[in-house]
Amino acid sequence: MEKRLRYILLKTYWEGEVSRGDLVKMFGIASTQATKDFQGLKLSYPNAVFYDGSTRRYVPDHALGQYVSTYSFDEYYSIALAPNNFAYIMQTQSRAINPEIYRVLNKSIRNSFGLKVSYRSMNDPTGLKLRTIYPHSVIRSGFRWHIRAYELQSKSFKDFNIARINPTLTLIPEKLNAAHIDNDKSWNTMVTLLLTPNLQFNEQQRKVIASDHNGSEESMVIQVNTRAALLLYTLHLYELTDFTESPPTSQHLQIGNLNNIWTYLPI
Repeated sequence: MEKRLRYILLKTYWEGEVSRGDLVKMFGIASTQATKDFQGLKLSYPNAVFYDGSTRRYVPDHALGQYVSTYSFDEYYSIALAPNNFAYIMQTQSRAINPEIYRVLNKSIRNSFGLKVSYRSMNDPTGLKLRTIYPHSVIRSGFRWHIRAYELQSKSFKDFNIARINPTLTLIPEKLNAAHIDNDKSWNTMVTLLLTPNLQFNEQQRKVIASDHNGSEESMVIQVNTRAALLLYTLHLYELTDFTESPPTSQHLQIGNLNNIWTYLPI
């Protein structure tokens, strides 16, 4: 039961709402048990959530923040978000996310709605320029959290670092056909990446490197399947920054099928 209570707290904190139906769907329990769980939540975590009759869902109450102050976005992901198909994760430590921003992002993705956002980038560090985007997926790149979204201004799909989005984002409650995930060619294209130990090492050293990455010591090839849109993130996870055929020995791996994937590299 404690896991289900944590689910209620985390989902309400990050998404701004939760229902008995969410609990039933997530844990495969009866609706009567879900009702008992919310009653138990009221006793164990008073004033964490309250029932909003207009939406027929539970929403944050004034004490919710004190109960989830030690819960990270990563924990929310593992317990509440991971079963959804709009999230794609690659493991490592990540930056903190503002729950006020994520609640709006979550609603946008679930409903295929648009957003007006102020976004800071290296080309626009002030973030004063408004962008209209339609996000379809959450990405954990291994270093930070992004959203994959269609940008109306450029008429293209791009990645946006969630930490760079200003909290004053506005939901646009309408859909856009061009922004549908099926139209994101780079997202829907799967790429096979073949990594090999750096050829500048001797054979025994290359076997050690292959073993480090669960590769075969005989073939010494590590096969990684990823989305074309996530290829650069994947390479960075394997600490590949030099894409030439003779990288320095500070880089243990090199790309074995560079000609096949070159077209997908945003460089």
